[in-house]
Amino acid sequence: MFKKFLINILLSCILILFFILSVGSAMRESLTFDEIVYLQAGRTEVLQHIFTLDPYNPPLIREISMLPYIFNNEFYTNEMFVFNHVLWGRVSIIFLGAALLIAVFVFVKKYLGEKEAIFAIFLLALEPNILANSHYVTIDIGLTLFFFLSYSLFILFLQNPSYRATILLSLSIGLGMATKILFIPYFLLTTALVWFFQYKSKTFSTVMRNWKKLILGGLITLFVIWGIYFFSWHIFIKEREDTSRVSSKVMQFAKHHNLKIVADAIFFLEIQPIPLGDYGAIVKNNVLRGLHSDKCFFLGKYYDTCRWYFMPVNFLLKTPPPLLIYFSVSVFLFIKQRKRSAIQYLLLFPILGTLFSSILFRVQPLVRYILPIFPFIVIFSALSISFWQKTPIRKLIFYILLVWYIAGTLFSFPHFISYANELNFGHKYFLLQDSNLDWGQSLPDARKFMLQHKESLIMFSYFGRDNGDLYGLKSNKSYGSYKNNEICQFHSIHAYGKTQITLISITNWSICGYNMNPRYTKQKIKSVIGESILVF
Repeated sequence: MFKKFLINILLSCILILFFILSVGSAMRESLTFDEIVYLQAGRTEVLQHIFTLDPYNPPLIREISMLPYIFNNEFYTNEMFVFNHVLWGRVSIIFLGAALLIAVFVFVKKYLGEKEAIFAIFLLALEPNILANSHYVTIDIGLTLFFFLSYSLFILFLQNPSYRATILLSLSIGLGMATKILFIPYFLLTTALVWFFQYKSKTFSTVMRNWKKLILGGLITLFVIWGIYFFSWHIFIKEREDTSRVSSKVMQFAKHHNLKIVADAIFFLEIQPIPLGDYGAIVKNNVLRGLHSDKCFFLGKYYDTCRWYFMPVNFLLKTPPPLLIYFSVSVFLFIKQRKRSAIQYLLLFPILGTLFSSILFRVQPLVRYILPIFPFIVIFSALSISFWQKTPIRKLIFYILLVWYIAGTLFSFPHFISYANELNFGHKYFLLQDSNLDWGQSLPDARKFMLQHKESLIMFSYFGRDNGDLYGLKSNKSYGSYKNNEICQFHSIHAYGKTQITLISITNWSICGYNMNPRYTKQKIKSVIGESILVF
């Protein structure tokens, strides 16, 4: 009885610590580049059931972020309420992060034990990448939560393919698919690995025995996704005069070769609203975007296309070394063992499936895109806890690593998004950008800097879409543009005196080419504000 009470106390303390760090960070950071779009799109989706503001991501997490605003009168006005009340939207996301911690605790306790469960969620609660993405109105922590739930329920289904397991799994998959399209390749490849390595001899018989459940599960999944779209009907191919569009080219090809069925199908999809039309369009948009190579920023340089090692290297730069050591020891013990349990394999498959999917589909090397691997990394790391407790020397090393882990996270507060470990050798400002480092989150820090330099004129090139005027950074230009040339421009912050100080967001320093300007070279950087703004 006492042991159970102690476990509950430890779990509560970890959750409280997670909330303190997340809320504290949310209160001290400006809106990131994507948050404004998500908040505005979420409001439109909930009130008007229009889902076209974000053509690449489903609406579930944006709708969840709107829940605190539903009973707020300002929610129904045309005012930009998000600037004044953004914390409420962020709190919704913090609760998703807390739900992830609880889900991990329940899973590890069931399959590994209570000691491993506490260790795993402690590591997860203090993991900088998890903390970074658990308080922004963005979709990556939602993807992580629903991917973890779906995979956990998939394991449950394999053990006992009952109707209850089918329904729970289908609900979770539907929520995951309504969160982010990356869920689909991540989950499909991960489950394919499970079938291939552990159940390939049983695949046909399992499908034949459970075909009714599989059909039911597919229908439930589609119903859940459609529910997220408020059961609305929309056109699959939006009307747009653009002869370079794939649909236009296919239509021209069909007409030229007398393919009437193809031409009629495209015409139908252009004029006839259908269930899940907007969701189908989002899937189509992601597939088409995946066929085109986008420039990749990697270790301070731009490349015409993403290469396979970009994401793994950035992952190594953005993950705390103590966690990498815990994980490496668990992998070593796994390889060394003669008899390995099924759960050990099942914990590795999501890590391999997610990483391989991100490489296969040339995902931009932003670590938040592979956030779903972190719960499985900390769980697999927890497998080594018995190893560390066997000798005094191992215990000492274990606790040194733990103190290092805690200190690294706390020293990153409140800007967890800017965390990079010691492997970057102090060069993270030149090796990373965008959501790996600078996502527009440091306007309060810029204001503090301005107040300390009242006798100077501040010239500020800001990577972000938040309104700096609301933070006291009154500018001669409006904030919030999405156009690169306007984002790169300097804001003249009205201050007294003739001395000029130049501030450049780290991402702008790279994408706008300021790093090539002799006035703004590495050697002329005076300091860094909020881990994301260079001072010249």
